[in-house]
Amino acid sequence: MILATICARAGSVGLPNKNLLELDGRSLIQIAVDKAEECKLIDRIIVSTDIEARFLPRSANFYNVGRPTNLRGGAIPKWMVLQEMLRNYKDVEIEAVVDIDVTRPLTTPDDILHTATTWLDHADHDHTFAVCRADKTPYQDILESDHEGFLTLSKGPEVTARQDAPPCWHHGGIWVYGTDALGVDHSPYDGKIGYHEIDPERCLDIDNAADWELVQTEYGKCPETSPAE
Repeated sequence: MILATICARAGSVGLPNKNLLELDGRSLIQIAVDKAEECKLIDRIIVSTDIEARFLPRSANFYNVGRPTNLRGGAIPKWMVLQEMLRNYKDVEIEAVVDIDVTRPLTTPDDILHTATTWLDHADHDHTFAVCRADKTPYQDILESDHEGFLTLSKGPEVTARQDAPPCWHHGGIWVYGTDALGVDHSPYDGKIGYHEIDPERCLDIDNAADWELVQTEYGKCPETSPAE
């Protein structure tokens, strides 16, 4: 079985109730479920949410496993929620898990398919991410505060020419892994991470009102983002 997981908690600090925002009459959580349904590889979809049932997607192919009180709130790591979701399937043979971010609605069923296929085709991948090329680099553009409060490059050694910096990537909101890669103390960034590159326009993540305006502008420009007939 290839399982799709969708995590969608209620509320949001940056943009209230953002998982229920609508594009072309569909909520972001509905769009995520629709994409999973349209992906040929997905056998079952499970959702972890504390959103009221009346707002949940219209679909016969997904299961809401709920969200225990101890796993609610923005401070809870996603991998802990995923571990809880998979406990419901401990007696089922799962070949791969495909986690789909609700707040990246511009990714497509084909993006999900190709990211999952990349993981299935590479036995040495603990995880496979959908990614896009970052236009900023921690070797030159991104600064952080040191222990004295002064700024320093986020990552060194310093690279004098931009073309000499190693490529950097943004997460594209699709994460594929096997159940053995999600150990008790593991996060998605442990182990060997492979990737499938997608266009930057489809990696847009909604975190605030400005992001939402940009996604609304971009949505529908590509036929793949529209619901299937």
